[in-house]
Amino acid sequence: MTTSTKWLIGIGGALAVLVIVAVAVALTNGRKPPTYAEDTPEGITQRYLQALAEDDTTRAYGYLSADLQKRCNLEDWRRSVSFGRRQIEESGVLLKEVKRPRENEAEVLVTFSEVQVGRPFPVPPREYSFEQRFMLKLQDDGAWRFSETPWPSYCPEPVKPREPVPATP
Repeated sequence: MTTSTKWLIGIGGALAVLVIVAVAVALTNGRKPPTYAEDTPEGITQRYLQALAEDDTTRAYGYLSADLQKRCNLEDWRRSVSFGRRQIEESGVLLKEVKRPRENEAEVLVTFSEVQVGRPFPVPPREYSFEQRFMLKLQDDGAWRFSETPWPSYCPEPVKPREPVPATP
């Protein structure tokens, strides 16, 4: 293969990728994602992820249950979510399923998808996706809040002191 043939193949591949991206943008640009009601587990999950994407960590923190907020103060929690903002911004987010094991509990499954483009020419672009589970409970005030630390944050479980082992005579 000559050098000019390789250049033509490279340019053709780059143009094909640009066309695919343009079509994808055109198809998704006109559609707004549904907005779920705030009094539902999926609505709280959606608002939490939107708050993180907008870097409104105070609002996102407010969706944690009082028990989680006691376990993880706002500043520690902000540090733990800082790496996830970019991933949320650059990902397609899809509500996959809402399960209700009990009336006051919910599990929201969300799929995050990201197209990874190689540089300088993506041949071919790769899609990476992963699923996250968000656990919520209906609080006494009637609001849904996260009952387990939601992705991408981390609040460690409190360490329980070990009970002393009785001395043997």
